[in-house]
Amino acid sequence: MSEITKICQTLTDKGITPTVGLIKAKLTQKAPLPDIISGLKAFQANQPHESAPITAPSLTDRVVELEKRCANQQEHIQTLHEQVESLRFMVKQLSNNQ
Repeated sequence: MSEITKICQTLTDKGITPTVGLIKAKLTQKAPLPDIISGLKAFQANQPHESAPITAPSLTDRVVELEKRCANQQEHIQTLHEQVESLRFMVKQLSNNQ
């Protein structure tokens, strides 16, 4: 295993994403930049790609969310209804004043 690969693995084990700069800083001997880049690319190519499991919300979670949305919409409808009634009252007063 090359020193570049070892450095990449050490960084990865610590939860740090290896970069050219980090690798270059940790090398015990100078290495040409193209060698560092190719070493990093080779390390990345050999790493398993973890994909987060795709999970759909549970039926209960979906129902709860829909109930919240429904309650919110009902509040908006009630507010709009009150505004319409207020406007009707104002229009009636204006028409009576003329």
